[in-house]
Amino acid sequence: MIRVYYNHKIVFVQAQLPDFTSSSNITVYEIHRYKRINFDRTIEVWARKKRDSKRLTRFRTRRSVQITLLRIIKKLERKRDTPLSAQIPDMNGKVNGSRKDVADSTEGPYLYTYPYMHADRFRSIPSVQKDDFCTTPFLRREWKFFQELESFEGLFQHMIALNSFQYWERVEDEIRDIGFHPKGFSLVEFVKWEFLRRSQGIENYSKAERTFRQFDPEILKEVFDNPKRIPSPYHASHYYNALTAEHFRSFFQSLVEECVKYKIIVPRIAIADGLIFQTWAGNFTLDRWGNPTDPQATRTVHNNKYLGKCYNAIVFYAWCGDRWLPVDVEVISGSTNENSVFQLLVEKFLERSPHKWYFFLYDAGASSTSNREYLKSEGIVPVIPARKNIKKEEIVKVGKYKYCYPSDVPEGMSLEQYKRLMNHRSQEESGFSGFTTYNNMKRMNTMGMESAIIHVLEYMCLQLLHALTAYKVNRPDLLMSYSAFSNLR
Repeated sequence: MIRVYYNHKIVFVQAQLPDFTSSSNITVYEIHRYKRINFDRTIEVWARKKRDSKRLTRFRTRRSVQITLLRIIKKLERKRDTPLSAQIPDMNGKVNGSRKDVADSTEGPYLYTYPYMHADRFRSIPSVQKDDFCTTPFLRREWKFFQELESFEGLFQHMIALNSFQYWERVEDEIRDIGFHPKGFSLVEFVKWEFLRRSQGIENYSKAERTFRQFDPEILKEVFDNPKRIPSPYHASHYYNALTAEHFRSFFQSLVEECVKYKIIVPRIAIADGLIFQTWAGNFTLDRWGNPTDPQATRTVHNNKYLGKCYNAIVFYAWCGDRWLPVDVEVISGSTNENSVFQLLVEKFLERSPHKWYFFLYDAGASSTSNREYLKSEGIVPVIPARKNIKKEEIVKVGKYKYCYPSDVPEGMSLEQYKRLMNHRSQEESGFSGFTTYNNMKRMNTMGMESAIIHVLEYMCLQLLHALTAYKVNRPDLLMSYSAFSNLR
């Protein structure tokens, strides 16, 4: 059994079966602490094993043993008028009471053993076999290339063949009842062509038609009913007049639930940030009645840079260690202050999501007291950095140019763990890189809020389709690759 004491109070206990079945000698370690600079408010433990020799073996246990600075926790507990969680043990080496006297386990399937010990630790996605998903002759032939060729990143045909698009068949039946009639091909075929256009990074429909006519129809026959039938620009206008943002959102939510089912997404840590993109409307253009074009978009200035007429998509990601994938999105005008609509956006996110979220990461733009208290009222730990010039609340420096509110650190979590969560927030930016570079979606080819929501949802659906395809071919290294499953040959 291992017991760690600080100021005559037990802060960590670890037991194993031989401790109760056989007697063992007690080995005593000397614990030393030393001063550190202010940004790291943790007590680092050094241990020296006692030996007869003068040469003592000194080893450092930085990652394995880091104890919370009890001074801050005690201060918070006194404010809450709650008893101290760490009880004074018997100084003879015996611990009176059950294990609950030492540390109460947190509720939930992923927070166990010790509060927040595994808060940002995630398992890798499970492996699969060929017979699990590759059931058709085409996919069974391709399986060996994924397993034997590390440089093989897959084809667009694999993404379409391994994922279901039956949802769009039901949508077509619904819109047929209100007078929609397909032109030349089904709605499912049109959606597949749209994902191919996005995968190729083609911005407009005219260029897409010219590009698609250069493809060999034989390489597309496995995923399209009639690859020689290529959509024209007027097809896009006809189909999008019948489709709404809710159709794409429902398809996106079904992909999210499939990722949760296969444990690709673990709903625990949510990250949100804004993604600004331009509308097709001119910055100062007017329509024939003298009104501004696309009035729902606004002229936007970000980081002292004028961007023109834009929308801002607040994208919610699930951070899962070595992967982070979108789980929801909400679009606002480009010049809207995120702090003023923060609670409304989070409320919509929690209403749509059927899962329990433990942590919520956001930038300092939403670090107001009301926003953080709202998250706490929803049972979520706010991981939002503080500004340096805060005067009315206590702040702690946790890194270079990084500050946090000690009142936001939950009981049982060290500042080192909280700082680690804060560092994860910037990783969401890499999830936006494909939007502006590989998929070339920084500018819309239409106008209006409804089209803006569809524009972002198509990119998010493409991310989840890539992740599901990488899982189904047992290639987790391709899960976060934007170039994977995009080429045709």
